[in-house]
Amino acid sequence: MIEKNLDYIYNLDYIIFIPSLDNDLYHGFQATFNNVIMFNNNINDFEFFQKFFKTNNIKKVIFVDYNYEYEQFIPNLAKDVEIEFIYTRTLSGLSDDYNLLTYNYILNLYKLKKIKTFGLLDENLYHVLKNQNYNVKLLKLKSNLTLEDNKNGKIGLLNDQNDPKVSFYNELTAISMLDKGAKVLNPNHVTKKFCEEFNIPLMPVKSYKELLDNEINLYVNFTKANMLPFLDSMNNGIICLLGNSNILNDYPDLKKYLVVNSDDDCNEIKEKIEIALKNKDKIFKLYQQFIKEYNKEVLKLKKEFIGIESSKEEKEYDYLLSVIIPIYNVEKYLEKSLDSLSKALVDDMEIILINDGSTDKSEDIAKNFAKNHDNVRYIYQTNHGLGNVRNVGLKEAKGKYIASIDSDDTINPNFFKEAIPFLKNDIDMVIYDWLSVIPEKETFPTPALDKMLNLENNYKSILYATIMPSACNKIIKKSLYDDLDLNFAELRYEDFSANPLILLHAKKIKYIDKPYYEYMIRPNSIMRNTKKTVDYDMIKVIKILEDKLALHKDLTNKINIKEFKNYVFWWRVEELIINKIYDLNDEEIRDYIKFIFDNIGDTLLEIYKDNEFVDNIVSKFDDETKDYILKRNKAIIDKNLGKFILAHKKDYKIITAAMILYNIDNRGEKQ
Repeated sequence: MIEKNLDYIYNLDYIIFIPSLDNDLYHGFQATFNNVIMFNNNINDFEFFQKFFKTNNIKKVIFVDYNYEYEQFIPNLAKDVEIEFIYTRTLSGLSDDYNLLTYNYILNLYKLKKIKTFGLLDENLYHVLKNQNYNVKLLKLKSNLTLEDNKNGKIGLLNDQNDPKVSFYNELTAISMLDKGAKVLNPNHVTKKFCEEFNIPLMPVKSYKELLDNEINLYVNFTKANMLPFLDSMNNGIICLLGNSNILNDYPDLKKYLVVNSDDDCNEIKEKIEIALKNKDKIFKLYQQFIKEYNKEVLKLKKEFIGIESSKEEKEYDYLLSVIIPIYNVEKYLEKSLDSLSKALVDDMEIILINDGSTDKSEDIAKNFAKNHDNVRYIYQTNHGLGNVRNVGLKEAKGKYIASIDSDDTINPNFFKEAIPFLKNDIDMVIYDWLSVIPEKETFPTPALDKMLNLENNYKSILYATIMPSACNKIIKKSLYDDLDLNFAELRYEDFSANPLILLHAKKIKYIDKPYYEYMIRPNSIMRNTKKTVDYDMIKVIKILEDKLALHKDLTNKINIKEFKNYVFWWRVEELIINKIYDLNDEEIRDYIKFIFDNIGDTLLEIYKDNEFVDNIVSKFDDETKDYILKRNKAIIDKNLGKFILAHKKDYKIITAAMILYNIDNRGEKQ
């Protein structure tokens, strides 16, 4: 379900807009398509959706039927957003002037090539248009309603009493011939008077769910394509007589019990009711086979229309949340880190402490914590590195969600507490800002949604932010990793090898702009080791991520991949690869640059040949630095970077281009 608020960040293949007038179809679309949102006919909704599409990442919009506001809304969609329609009316329903008008509006959009195809619920209309070579798709809706079976002696009339084409009063007449009463949704004065005249016990109800809770239901009209009332009733264990559909044509044994041949023959309706009630067990045995095949057909038709696979079934987990703590020689910080964790504990969580071969007193501290807290597992292994530890944590975790806390960092007591409502509501990911802490010096907030980028799109502002790949400021649904069969590279910058793909895969994100993760910047950490040695890890990790992006084309189709690489790769290339070259000797420079171009040369060319992006960066420098950077960029494109740096190494004062772009200074990488 799509919540009608801007507190979430959506990254969706498609979204379905359904007018409020079609409220009776809403739950069917929701059960079938998931990404459904109701559109009300007012200016507030119009303004909301304008902002919704600016701040989220939506690939396709599917409109249901016609709404006047669509005409205002469609021209304001971004050019790269695809538009489709689903029409729910029937071929016979086109005799109604309004239905014909709205149908022609959709057809005209198709003729103008504003939409490539549209979906239909009515088979007759589908075949007519298909024979005229229109690109149409047949769709079916599934039901997700389940109620208690309640034999209360009433008969529910699922037809619309206000529709003059529906045989509503013929059904009531048939009921009057039985010793039964009728349930009617909000009966009008004509219906009430009719029941009084013919002594038909009437039970007015105010909700659709109440209407379905009967001994038997009638839906024998011959003018509607909406089969949801029939499916809802049968799924609830309440027999429903049916007309106007070939839905049971392939199931003749079931059809003979449930389908009425004429909606004008009150005697036939009466007899069908009596026969159906006597054969209830047999009917539902036949129905079980039908609904199994029907739901398969629904998913098949959905995939053909939208062009994506249906969602996988959610597996069962032992806990709501697993918290993974990698530990390696952090005796000075570990106790404080675990103490902050103990103050943030919530119900239904486990903690996994993974000691990666520590040689200091970290083991004693971790074991003591495990002994004094419930649902804590302690794992010892020989040293394999942080990437390996994260992979072990993923494998060992028994929670639906994964949180990772580095053992030299701390968290706010509300870190888990504030996320719990969203985790219980099946969010894909919760993301926090973090507080960067330089011991005995200062602290400063680092936002997860990077406002320095000046992007209206909140999803992109998260995706392109400098701290995007970090596992530590996020609580992530484990199935996101499982779906992609994803592991972390066993190198430095391991997060960068996996988490960008997780962001691309996530569909619904809750961003909480509070610095609840407290990130310790210490000079002797693995990430901040300043020894002047050749560091190939970022090159290797970028290559790994490039390969994974190529493998998961379905994810990269949801974004502008060129823009993604510019923002996500560029500053890391500048800060963690190119600027490292100036610390190397001549022989190391030649070997290092060869390794760069052998592994990520094509990536560099893609980025540095994008003149619009590069010019935007270069414009932030003074003239002298600008001239130098432009010449250096040309050397990258010409694959003469080594020769250029050797020629200019002595007189170059390093200025980090990445720091200019992201407005940060030498307090450290935001990695």
